[in-house]
Amino acid sequence: MQRFKPFLNQPVNLAKAQEEATLTRLGITATYLPEQLEEFDEMEFRTPWQDQQEVVLTIATELGRIKRVMFGLADRQNPELVRSMQQEQLAALLAEKGDQLLAFFEHISQRA
Repeated sequence: MQRFKPFLNQPVNLAKAQEEATLTRLGITATYLPEQLEEFDEMEFRTPWQDQQEVVLTIATELGRIKRVMFGLADRQNPELVRSMQQEQLAALLAEKGDQLLAFFEHISQRA
């Protein structure tokens, strides 16, 4: 998770977070994006992973800046039910898709 630390407190470019072509290229789907970021808000993205499982990436923002990044797994029978990932699962995800996720954060952040 250290690799995502540079993105904390960085402004979010909501227009870039909505760019479907780039998200598709990165294998990510936006499942919830607000029309505009409020004082406290969240954005939700999903990406397929092992055995047809979906990883749910939730980004919490405060005043338009990334404050927290959470990774969860969607339940196969009820995709609205999201459970936290175990450390081993998170490590495996980052080993497999870490570069993709870094590219995603580079894209949506306004990091200089």
